[in-house]
Amino acid sequence: MADKAGGAEFSSTGRFTDVQKKIDGRWLYVVDHPSGDPPARPAAPATQGASGN
Repeated sequence: MADKAGGAEFSSTGRFTDVQKKIDGRWLYVVDHPSGDPPARPAAPATQGASGN
């Protein structure tokens, strides 16, 4: 992607939904919805071995 103001390239991650609808034989853009990636899950706690040490 490129920044509209300065044209600098950048990348982005996330989820994007675009909706189009065919009206009178033409596909028209209706709406989009971007959202960022969900936060990372916290690390699982370490488990002890069978001996309980």
